[in-house]
Amino acid sequence: MKKLDVLLTSKLDENGEPEAISKLYINRINEYNLNAIPLIEKNNNIKEFLINFNGLVLTGGGDINPKYYNQNLHPKGEKPNNYRDELEFELFNVAIDLGMPILGICRGFQLINIALGGSLIQDIPSIIGNKVLHSKLAKTDVDISHNINIIKGTTLSNYYKKETADINTFHHQGVTIDVLSNILKPSAIADDGIIEAFYSDKYPMITAVQWHPERSYDKLSIGIFDEFYNNCKNYYIKRSK
Repeated sequence: MKKLDVLLTSKLDENGEPEAISKLYINRINEYNLNAIPLIEKNNNIKEFLINFNGLVLTGGGDINPKYYNQNLHPKGEKPNNYRDELEFELFNVAIDLGMPILGICRGFQLINIALGGSLIQDIPSIIGNKVLHSKLAKTDVDISHNINIIKGTTLSNYYKKETADINTFHHQGVTIDVLSNILKPSAIADDGIIEAFYSDKYPMITAVQWHPERSYDKLSIGIFDEFYNNCKNYYIKRSK
């Protein structure tokens, strides 16, 4: 089978100009029979553009504008990037309509929840507390990690049989059961109630985690990319019939 093209979102400025494209995402995706193509400009017809791909990866980045979940900006919130927000919500909605596999990582995980009717905890330390540290206190600090609890009977537990895992963490916003979309179900939860992974029975092509599996080669992170690849492959086969 040929190498399958998947679209990868990237950091854009408010005018839509590319700021950064993480090679970690690209290199990890390209380890499979996939070809990661970063999105560096907006196409006028998203559907006609996206139909050329076999998967969509919504990557990490800054805070999403809280207007999308009917809240005002929290004092600890970042200045929104309205261009990127609008583009990625449109990409997600078209991908869902196409039945396209979607991998959401960190910001991408949060965007999926919002797009499906959920919302966010805008600042975990000030709203939930510091029982679990989800982001390092200063950029110069070493990377941090914390424990998550895997829920039995979920998609994650299908390929990761242990009840707990240690994952990297780089976020100050998050999702709890109170703000989770009713279309989604948690598959991993931190000790403070922050949801770290979810899935959907209605949209089984969605794979989404709050941490950064592209930075790790543990069994759990490998399983996440395996799932996304298999979804892309099955999507391509289905479209080819």
